[in-house]
Amino acid sequence: MTEVLSDADRLTRLTEILRELGRDQDPVRSVNNYAAAMREIYGSQGMISISMRNLDPGRYRVMRFIHQEGLPKEEYPDLPFAGPDAPAHSGGIVGEIIAGDAPVVRRNVSIDHDPVLGTQLAPYRLLVALPTFFAGDITNWVIYVSTDPGALSAEDIETRFLQTNLMGGLSNNKRIAKELLEATEWIQREVDEIANIQRKLLPAEMPKISGLQLAAAYATFDRAGGDYYDVFPIGVVRGEETPADHPEWGILIADASGHGPSAAVVMAMLSTLLRSYPHVTRSPGEILEYLNRRLTALSVHHSFVTAFLVTVNCEDKRMTYASAGHNWPLLRNGQCVKMLQPEAGLPLGIATSSRYPDVTRTAEPGDAVLLYTDGVTEARSPKGAMFAEEGLRQVFAQSEGSAQHVLDSIVRKLREHEGNQRPTDDQTMVLIQVG
Repeated sequence: MTEVLSDADRLTRLTEILRELGRDQDPVRSVNNYAAAMREIYGSQGMISISMRNLDPGRYRVMRFIHQEGLPKEEYPDLPFAGPDAPAHSGGIVGEIIAGDAPVVRRNVSIDHDPVLGTQLAPYRLLVALPTFFAGDITNWVIYVSTDPGALSAEDIETRFLQTNLMGGLSNNKRIAKELLEATEWIQREVDEIANIQRKLLPAEMPKISGLQLAAAYATFDRAGGDYYDVFPIGVVRGEETPADHPEWGILIADASGHGPSAAVVMAMLSTLLRSYPHVTRSPGEILEYLNRRLTALSVHHSFVTAFLVTVNCEDKRMTYASAGHNWPLLRNGQCVKMLQPEAGLPLGIATSSRYPDVTRTAEPGDAVLLYTDGVTEARSPKGAMFAEEGLRQVFAQSEGSAQHVLDSIVRKLREHEGNQRPTDDQTMVLIQVG
């Protein structure tokens, strides 16, 4: 029999267990440690833990049964925590108890055999059943048993009632926190997988195109993002081999509204639609109209996509482009930078009837066209100043060298402007440099 602690020792042990409960985030271990501490502090009554969580009315699980010390263990073995897969029961003394909604105190009780617990209650003469509440409902019961019918006074029972519910609340909070953590980890794994799939939709590397240099920079605000870009041969069915000297190419940049996985899914849809475009065409406007009709028909709730599509003919240096509400690209010739400003149609996915007029111009040797999403121009410094179109213009005008070198310079200046802060939006740029 455990020796009952003195008042001073009880306070010391209570302090220790409360500190341990605050540190330990595991709900099962916390309850086990609490039960052991209560036995050490207040004596060796037996304890039965009952759960009705997620069960039909009248049914319950025996989660643990710790017998009073001094009983022969071979005849009265303890039942440690049984876990959520413990069998569900109905009836018996526990069934009678849980049919009510108030504490039950029975002295001089005699239960030689119970249909659920068998002979495990036979030694006991005191039974105190205390409900524990969660959000106002009874989800669990704690039953204290003792061979001494007078082991717990009315005041003791009141104290146990309060202690049991405080511990139950703490345990529920820890359980919820643990479930939330597990759910969050699962969601993050799924988001990471979405991000991996999304990146595989982007070009693995820029194609080698005679007379053109291409470079891209892509950074997501979250694990998965709403920006997209693609480079594809015009007049070649997707999946077929593209000749090394193919003369005409399409370059698309797009930005879905919102952030994260939902925007990434919309981008995946756009990529699929682009790859399934059924017609051989040389018109960016026609392709944007097709994408718009399909996205509008899908009725993606509260989602739209801005996009800019340009085709480049490497033989005659002809550029044709159209815009669906996207940022106007920057055209640089020497150190002179200006905007390409087609008549912009509505973003994709808003109105089925939207039209996207084409504009054609002939590029000159040394021309460079910078496509970008608004996460670039709206990037903020630590003091809140935006990078803005003017900042992008200046950096673009001053950057020289290959397409990749120019784009690397822009990215470096952008990061310097942000002061190594985390971006608040996805940032994508594609540079087309005419040889």
